[in-house]
Amino acid sequence: MEKSLEDKIGAYIVKLITDFYGKKKFKSLAILKDAVAAFSDQGVSKRDVKGVIKKLVDSGKITYFYAGAETTLTLSKPPEKA
Repeated sequence: MEKSLEDKIGAYIVKLITDFYGKKKFKSLAILKDAVAAFSDQGVSKRDVKGVIKKLVDSGKITYFYAGAETTLTLSKPPEKA
């Protein structure tokens, strides 16, 4: 997968989480399915999106929570008010 496509997917995921910050908790599977659907015309697979999510978590942009049988993704820092 190209670096520019990875960046687009990463920006899409971060924007999705930012837009609903404090209103909705995103399960990692829901974000995975949504990102794959949004970029399916470019041949993006679940494996590609999982790799992007891993890079976002490793970079500290998003945080991965595991509670019980549920995994949730959220921003590491609250979004700045515009």
